[in-house]
Amino acid sequence: MREHKDLKIKQRVVVAAILAGVIGTTQAGNYSAVYFYGDSLTDSGIYRLILPNPSYDHFSTNPGKVWSQNLGANYGLAVSPAYAAQPNTNPIAFSPIASGNNFATGSARINLATITPPNAVLIPPVSTQVTDMLARGPLDRQALYAISGGHNDVFAQLSAPSNGAAVAGIITAANDLTAQVTRLQSAGARHLIVIGIMDMTKTPVASMPADVPDPVLLGNLVTSFNATLESGLAGKNLLYFNTGNMLNTVIANPAAYGFTNVTDAATPSSSLGRTPDPGKETGYLFADIRHPSAQFHKIMSDWIYSSLEGASRVGLMSQVPLGRSGAQWRSIDGRFNEFQNFGFKGQGFFVTGDYASSQKDAYAGMPSVEGSGGSLIMGYEKAFSDQLFAGITLGYGNAPFDLGNNQGTVKYNEWALSAFASHKFGEFYVNGLATYSWLDYESKRNIALGPFNTSEHGDTRGHQFGVKGQVGYNFTLGNIIHGPLVGLARERVNVNGFSEKSNSVTAMTFGDQTRESLRSRLGWQIAAETRLAEIKVRPYAQLSYDYEHKKDERTYSAGFVGGNSAMEMQTANRTGGYGTLLAGISAELSKGMRLGVGGSTTTNQPGANNTAINVTLSASF
Repeated sequence: MREHKDLKIKQRVVVAAILAGVIGTTQAGNYSAVYFYGDSLTDSGIYRLILPNPSYDHFSTNPGKVWSQNLGANYGLAVSPAYAAQPNTNPIAFSPIASGNNFATGSARINLATITPPNAVLIPPVSTQVTDMLARGPLDRQALYAISGGHNDVFAQLSAPSNGAAVAGIITAANDLTAQVTRLQSAGARHLIVIGIMDMTKTPVASMPADVPDPVLLGNLVTSFNATLESGLAGKNLLYFNTGNMLNTVIANPAAYGFTNVTDAATPSSSLGRTPDPGKETGYLFADIRHPSAQFHKIMSDWIYSSLEGASRVGLMSQVPLGRSGAQWRSIDGRFNEFQNFGFKGQGFFVTGDYASSQKDAYAGMPSVEGSGGSLIMGYEKAFSDQLFAGITLGYGNAPFDLGNNQGTVKYNEWALSAFASHKFGEFYVNGLATYSWLDYESKRNIALGPFNTSEHGDTRGHQFGVKGQVGYNFTLGNIIHGPLVGLARERVNVNGFSEKSNSVTAMTFGDQTRESLRSRLGWQIAAETRLAEIKVRPYAQLSYDYEHKKDERTYSAGFVGGNSAMEMQTANRTGGYGTLLAGISAELSKGMRLGVGGSTTTNQPGANNTAINVTLSASF
């Protein structure tokens, strides 16, 4: 939040501080790299060198992009082939490209050689692709890995000697793909997505008897493959994308996704090496009789990207409350100041309006976040003696936050109950407080799938507990009181897991989240009492060095509604020290009634900055 010039203590400021909401943005933290394994659905140009026109190197509506290229672009990462098919070789030879990150090769099977046509026997299957990746050395644990395959195994099994043999063969292929997933994870892949095969009964080739003599068998093979794959992936740390469900979703409502034809091919033969027929560049779901068009690839990549981003950004639900407890504590610190430095007597009530802004950079897989929120705190305080002081507060906060990049919003509300006490031992004093908060969230996640926009909604609750203690010593110099202080604060946030409410292909489910913080403080405070224009005023200031000790590396799960696997998303705090400056002033409006205004800001905080203003009206009797 930027400070406003000529800030005056007027009623409208108090109201604004009480009623203020939040406007914020987030940015996703990028993966360090991205790697792909699979077949022609993912291939981004391995056959380029053997084509008459190298620009048309995709199994799609050239020159459009395939989903792997789109996804890389979403994260600012180039996607290039890890092999190059060599011209004038028979069978076709493939040379490795050390800088390439897309191993997916058109016509590749999962673990067996491609035998049709005869010159394809050297095409690296998915298992070889993974082997070649592992041969490069240790895997990057911050990279994203995407693996797919199985389409060519389905077509190969159409030539099996019996339907039973075909189904057995495709089950073996699905288990082989699961084995490749296990190899990658055993080697250190933490962020992994698996792409299921399309429902090939919906492709144009399914109605061509010369290529598919038994469409029923084709459907059974697709179903058996995906069911076996999903079963094998159960419980694994990954996101599984059911491409068949997405394809059927588009076919059920083609116009919404920008399609005018979902049955025919834009190219009668293979789309590799050529462009679509004139007039068929857009609007077609299928580029050729087997492969989807660039339009569908865009929908695929949008789906994958929005799901990955949603999985990451939901982690903000446990991060935001850690910054929100400060509103309650700033209000209570103001009451401690009145007792310790100015000898508050009797009892009374107070109300505080607090407006705070916070900015945190992307870190440990979490997106960055900027925002501000308002709180209203009401409290009762009592001095039981010159040495003992205590009270309670009840606070309400409203701080909706934006998931950023039009990814959605979360409505966030909290109720907080606090108890506090202070005791003087001569010039020494000891403060303590404890806060329990009830948290309420309503999420809306925006999803753009090509031209089609939709959203997923969910809600959940959580709770937060925090304690803070502080000891200090006061020196007196005339009407000035000053001295050192040292403090310690600990917080724990728990957010319940929840599922988005629809049963659509985009609906996700998220596991429980927990986050903890442990901060220490070493500082010096100064306060005074004087008169200004016949009004008794009490200015104060505090400068401290604060330190976050707890990195608190944790994970929460994110998957799809109805799915049986989920990806573990990492969260962590930034540790390190920073400065905090607090300053303010209170004025006596009448006997027993005071109005105070204060502000605070952090400086050199690792990856973050927090500022706040608050206005307090108190009445004692």
